[in-house]
Amino acid sequence: MNILISWSGPRSRAVATKFKDWIEDILQLADPWMSEEDIPSGRVWFESLDNELEDAQYGIVCVTRNNQTAPWLLWEAGALFGGFKDGRRRDVVPLLIDLGKNDLIEPLDKFQAIRATNKKEMLKMLGWINRDLHKSIARNRLEEQLDRCWDDWNVAVDDAIKNIPDLQATGGSSPHTFKQAAERFLLENKIREYEYRLRWPREYIDSLPLEQVTDQSLAQYLEERRAGTSRLPDGMKDKGPPAPATVSKEVQLVTMVLRSAKKWHWIEHIPSITQLPQDISRKQYVLTWDEQDRLIKALPDFAKPVALFSVNTGASKGIIRKLQWSWLETVPGLDIPIFRLPEDIDRRNAGRTIVLNSVAKQVVKGQREVGHERYVFPGRQGGMINLGRPFGKAWKKARLPVKGGHALGISNLYWTFQKRLEDAGVGLEDREFLLWKGDSLRKRGDRPPNYVRLLEYLEKITTRPGNGGISL
Repeated sequence: MNILISWSGPRSRAVATKFKDWIEDILQLADPWMSEEDIPSGRVWFESLDNELEDAQYGIVCVTRNNQTAPWLLWEAGALFGGFKDGRRRDVVPLLIDLGKNDLIEPLDKFQAIRATNKKEMLKMLGWINRDLHKSIARNRLEEQLDRCWDDWNVAVDDAIKNIPDLQATGGSSPHTFKQAAERFLLENKIREYEYRLRWPREYIDSLPLEQVTDQSLAQYLEERRAGTSRLPDGMKDKGPPAPATVSKEVQLVTMVLRSAKKWHWIEHIPSITQLPQDISRKQYVLTWDEQDRLIKALPDFAKPVALFSVNTGASKGIIRKLQWSWLETVPGLDIPIFRLPEDIDRRNAGRTIVLNSVAKQVVKGQREVGHERYVFPGRQGGMINLGRPFGKAWKKARLPVKGGHALGISNLYWTFQKRLEDAGVGLEDREFLLWKGDSLRKRGDRPPNYVRLLEYLEKITTRPGNGGISL
């Protein structure tokens, strides 16, 4: 019988620790777990909790008068009751330490609470747990065990109430640090680029409570990072001041972690963090066919299909990373495959389509053989693909322009696609539709696009001027 014991604040933690030892003494087959004692060193903190939530049959929530609104306590109770992964509801019991049942507030008042110092109610709770054990003990034996341990338990709870302050009562902040939030965020978003970019700000803010991650606490990181003198994560080399856009992306990720923490109910409000302006000075670069060949040759094998797909469809890096097989469909009445973006993925691009010419179709066919069940272009570890660094490195390896304010990498494939549409004589309205210009769908209204004509245009850009075509 797996029992997860949830707590928040020093008083709640003291009672939770005692309860863990106490119930093991009474019901030897019970398997209680609490984060204070049972997370092995070296393990990712949230991964351990994730596993325990999935295995738990019961949840005991150690409630004090002042921790009832603690975000983490409520999140664990909700995860247990609602089914964190499998949808299977567990029994959740608020264990009241220094308050009565009438003092409970929403949402914990919806559960059947037990007063920690009421022997009759504690026996009832033990009976519930004993009933579901693989091998329960007789009722009279359970009562004997409770009698034997009761005085010790009662003294421990009374001592916690009298001698251990409640963190929330003194206006304390969330018990969660940025490190804990970042680890959970990275576990839920298995994107190597996120982990890489967060390494620099985390050197400065990992130990801070979430509410203290503000402009002020980030000031030293920003100053030193922009000067190229920042603290370096282990094994990293200082390469001088980064581009403003790089620092901006790092700060943006800090904000994304805080937003996730609010969604998990770890904090009530997202601290105000000023975003640095994006580097808008980067110039667009249109690739020649020879430069395209050099870029693709310099890319690692997993990224070569991405480049061909992007330059033949105009799909951006952000869309390619998210592209899923479930979005692939065929235009009714025509043998024309398209990807259609659903609204829940990107509301700004909802309903937009990616039309596949012969090259893009061949790329998609090749990706089918990769065999990933969800993503068309999966990362090497199965999640979303990381495209920034591979394209940046290949851009330089292919001896493409890096000075003069030019943008590097995959974004230039979009501009190359646009220029080739213009050279192919594609009209403005059709070009805007294929380029996903902001007003193109609104202007078109309910009038469906002429996919046959669009495909004819897209086939034109697969052929090199004065040559028979492009090979894969």
